[in-house]
Amino acid sequence: MRKVAALALVIAAISFVLAVVSRITGYPIVVMPEGVQPLTFLNFANTCLLAAIAFILLELARKK
Repeated sequence: MRKVAALALVIAAISFVLAVVSRITGYPIVVMPEGVQPLTFLNFANTCLLAAIAFILLELARKK
């Protein structure tokens, strides 16, 4: 669980950086033909952070 939580945190950090860069430049990041808007990256980072919190709490509950 710890590795999955760490992976979710890393992916969230990368997604947050991409959102900030996309927002500063004013252009969407071209991953798909039309590009991905900054808000989409922020929502994905939020989801990854929530998943990481859930995995950490599961690990703490399993130790008790």
